[in-house]
Amino acid sequence: MKAKPWSMMLMLGALAASAGALFAEDPKLEVHEWGTFTVLSGSDGAALQWYQPGQDLDLLPEFVEGGIGPFQKGANITSMVRMETPVLYFYPEKEMPVKVEVAFNNGRITEWFPAPGLPENGRTVWNGKLFPPDHADALKRIPEVKSRGDHYRHAREVPAAWIFKGRASMFENPAPPVDVNKDSDKFIFYRGAGDALPPYSTRVDDKGVFEMRHTVDGGAIEVAFALSVDGNQARWARVPRLPATNREDMTTFSAFSYVALEKPAEAVDKVATELSAALVDELDRAGLTPEEARAMVATWQGHWFREPGTRILAILPRKYVDQVLPLTITPKPQKVERVFVARFETLAPAKEDALLGLLNRDLTVKPDGKEVSAFVALQLGRFGSGALTRVQTLENSRLLSRFWELRRSELATEGKATASR
Repeated sequence: MKAKPWSMMLMLGALAASAGALFAEDPKLEVHEWGTFTVLSGSDGAALQWYQPGQDLDLLPEFVEGGIGPFQKGANITSMVRMETPVLYFYPEKEMPVKVEVAFNNGRITEWFPAPGLPENGRTVWNGKLFPPDHADALKRIPEVKSRGDHYRHAREVPAAWIFKGRASMFENPAPPVDVNKDSDKFIFYRGAGDALPPYSTRVDDKGVFEMRHTVDGGAIEVAFALSVDGNQARWARVPRLPATNREDMTTFSAFSYVALEKPAEAVDKVATELSAALVDELDRAGLTPEEARAMVATWQGHWFREPGTRILAILPRKYVDQVLPLTITPKPQKVERVFVARFETLAPAKEDALLGLLNRDLTVKPDGKEVSAFVALQLGRFGSGALTRVQTLENSRLLSRFWELRRSELATEGKATASR
């Protein structure tokens, strides 16, 4: 029996529609991201505004670009949070165009490579194309990391990651000049500064006891490590799980976690090796590939494990990352992994008191060698501006306390004098 013409048309239309839907379906794409947030706090656990002077900034390779005006590359931006290295890796099934949009809520993106296009609706936007890891022409467009910014090269040590080809610059006249033939990399790199603090605070006492707690409702911290580095010696310990909080359940609102560094100090090289291995394992479990986890730790091991100071390194809940750093990718990936580590740098009370003592001197007299040596021994490094802010607050509190103590004594004296008349 022959089909009627209108039936045949309906059948052909249905087949065409299903074929169109098949070819219109987004190609398979998986995206992985790792990144860091750095926060500095005083001995009371409160976060501090801080900035890195130009000479203390991590030098990035020459081809990395930055913003304009006060947000230009290397600018001394005062903030509570430094977002220091988000890196996006792509794993598509085939060559494809891709669009990436990211915003930093209550912050600004300050450096990047490859360069994005013009912002859209307050978001930084990259338009480009993905090429296989062994694509000869795409490989030629990846700029060489020379002596400057050597740590940057570690992020490229992910063999399976595809190459993102962007555009050389979003500016007509970039400075320094950018090679328009070098506009690709094995990832998208960006970083920034802002005030969207993670909902946690940390502090440490002079005995090496660390405490971590919530500042507002927040998710659980499943993985965290406490570390103290003093010269060539270091101590570390795993921080117990910090439960999530819910203000509707007051039994969880005061949740906190603490750990004491009880083991004797060891060579910093030994500690760095142990912590590197432990953190790579945890980053792998959190969603990164082993190669990505190793690349992340290799990028930051110098600062995380060797830089003098006291800190907690914690893997942040995905919910916070998505809230503060919303990410949109087109075509929509089948899977997106985002693994961020927060570095909570802390100032112990003794360090604050020592700095305050060095600053409370006669300003008309130049510091002598002993004072300079004492200042160097504090090993404030790039957190010096934040430490200064903290001791200024302490000094102001002491001045206020002293003033009102004198004022109360004055009023009491006046009261006795009035009563005796």
